[in-house]
Amino acid sequence: MHGSSGCTIRPVKRFLLAAACSARHGDFATRHWLPSLVEHVALDDIDVVLFDYGIGESSRRALRRAGIEVVEVRGRGDIRSSRHQALADLLRARPYEQATLVDCGDLIFQRDISNLFRQHTDQFRAVCEDVCCDFLGFMMDGGDFEPSMWRHTLHTLRDHPMINGSGVLAPRERWLEFEQAFRNAAPSRDRFGTDQAFLNLYLHRKGFVRLPSTWNFSLKTTRESFTIRDSRFYDRHGELIAVVHNTGGKPASRAIRDFGYGRGCNRGVRRLRRWATRLTYVSRRKLRR
Repeated sequence: MHGSSGCTIRPVKRFLLAAACSARHGDFATRHWLPSLVEHVALDDIDVVLFDYGIGESSRRALRRAGIEVVEVRGRGDIRSSRHQALADLLRARPYEQATLVDCGDLIFQRDISNLFRQHTDQFRAVCEDVCCDFLGFMMDGGDFEPSMWRHTLHTLRDHPMINGSGVLAPRERWLEFEQAFRNAAPSRDRFGTDQAFLNLYLHRKGFVRLPSTWNFSLKTTRESFTIRDSRFYDRHGELIAVVHNTGGKPASRAIRDFGYGRGCNRGVRRLRRWATRLTYVSRRKLRR
């Protein structure tokens, strides 16, 4: 496996749930992401693999004790983009039918997601946020792309809803095709947001099944109301949200200050941050028009 220390061929389950983690998020991954995953997601047919970008030995031991395979990766570039190559390398070595790549430093599971692997199995499946892709021009500088391609990307996507890059599901062959196209479009992939931009361009061109927001509920950009009771997140109908994503590039930009899984978490809602995000987005849309 490129950049890794031993991705061996072994008996595999039908499906793959993969994540990538660095030292910055190792503690959250083991204390919050991991217990939410094993307590709520039926893993009988799902292998869970974590791509290790230096999480630390204590985190590795905790993950392995829970049955999570940890694969060390020494790839270069931004972790959000390089994880796609790690996923492709793994899929070339193992015959999984379906795979998904999820965040593990700002995301928790509250319900089972295993049924998603068995639906629309010939297509990409993804959740869109409540902002359009012209928000990408605010998030990133596009420096990993040729200037002409970056302008083309922003123009092509300007009125399309922004797909969240976490939790996208696809059959093995579709992921391999995506990675090859991504590699051709952005060989270096050093900057924040490159994966998000290309994933949106690729899926909006190729087509995908849009999933309901509960399967990747972005707290920062959602226009839907939600409530928190006993540290759990509920939608406007009072239903438990399946996957809660405290999106944001930096801790201060996230909607929940003490985000996590279990009692005592999720008491600090940054309502001003959520309002400011919406105001920034709406203002940019009006100025553009």
